[in-house]
Amino acid sequence: MKNMVICVLIAFICAAQVFGSNITIDGRLNESIYKKVEPLKSDISLLYLVPMADGVYIGADVTDDSINVPDPQQFWNSSCVEVWFDWANDDSPVFDENDQQFWFCPVKGKGNKGYMGQWHRANDCVKETMYDYANQSDKIDTAFVINQKGYTIEARIGKEAVKGYTSKGKIGFTYSADKDGVKNEWEKAKLGGIFYEQPNTWPDLVITEVLAVKSVGKLSIVWGRIKM
Repeated sequence: MKNMVICVLIAFICAAQVFGSNITIDGRLNESIYKKVEPLKSDISLLYLVPMADGVYIGADVTDDSINVPDPQQFWNSSCVEVWFDWANDDSPVFDENDQQFWFCPVKGKGNKGYMGQWHRANDCVKETMYDYANQSDKIDTAFVINQKGYTIEARIGKEAVKGYTSKGKIGFTYSADKDGVKNEWEKAKLGGIFYEQPNTWPDLVITEVLAVKSVGKLSIVWGRIKM
């Protein structure tokens, strides 16, 4: 960024903690770990997926110059990042206990507020939809930063929140950056119209645990796109 450009950053902090992975959840993707993994891309976003021993870390940069969250319980009509996991990669045509969907919504001009939740479907691993994870559980930590082009979300989903969590292996995964009621999903060309309800349509992703960041540490992550 040129020195002449002044970028005002507004931090929306739901929770900020430092973990053994040396990642501070503050909405700023300035740790070196994010520079050493390949981002996934949609039309309006980049997403970094970082599997760790204590859970999965997510960093997302979204281009959205009209951030709008009219009703966080209808997050799909809002500015939002949604992520879907099939931890067993069993390719079920409907949600089962290994499949999960989380979402994260920033709120512009609302102090330190943002929203995170987990959607419930029959036969998954939660009893009901959690619309306000920050106040319902401490298993997820999230922070938001608003900038001139859009927003950044940083999150840690603790392994306690994920049944069957693994930091190494092959999982089913996809994500979407939502804007104005439109889903801008990763691997859009390969996904069907209601992919969000069909785990068997999610691309396969081969992941390798990323160890704590150290100057001499070795970091590795391997993305695999097997379903064509």
